[in-house]
Amino acid sequence: MLKSSISNISDPSQSQAKPNKPLWRRTEALQVSLFPVWALIIAAVAVSAALSGCDTADRQTATEPAAITAATPAKPELVTIPTLWIDVKYRDSRVNVAASNFAPLGRSDTEVWNAWYDVGNQYMVIVLNGTAYHYCSMPSSVWANLQTAPSLYDRYETTIKGKFDCRIFPAPAYSD
Repeated sequence: MLKSSISNISDPSQSQAKPNKPLWRRTEALQVSLFPVWALIIAAVAVSAALSGCDTADRQTATEPAAITAATPAKPELVTIPTLWIDVKYRDSRVNVAASNFAPLGRSDTEVWNAWYDVGNQYMVIVLNGTAYHYCSMPSSVWANLQTAPSLYDRYETTIKGKFDCRIFPAPAYSD
């Protein structure tokens, strides 16, 4: 019985389903119950191979849990782009942080992905967990303090967060 069901799945001429129906849509009990299983197995192998960095030949031998979970991204990479317009939360217009008046922070951690500072306008844009925020009338000494901090987020919380509010201090105008 099982052998005949399997042969019916692989041979469309022996199936009782309509000929224009694809094999995976037929309603034989064995085929319906096997489809999600083999699809999940293929997806799991592809994901584990991608996470472990294996090539096609190594996929069959990468069965140890350490090989599957070993490769995790440490932190986002810094990218330098000639123009980088950022939509800043609580600001009506975008800011080009790649302009010559902005100095990049040049490093990141898990919470602080990047930051830029405009010395002339005492204006900082900082990206925290993917969201860009801005701070106005921030002295350059605070920026220098952030640049030399062992922990960027800790220094941000103690010296910047809640201060230099752009609702109180005017935000500089930058044109698109």
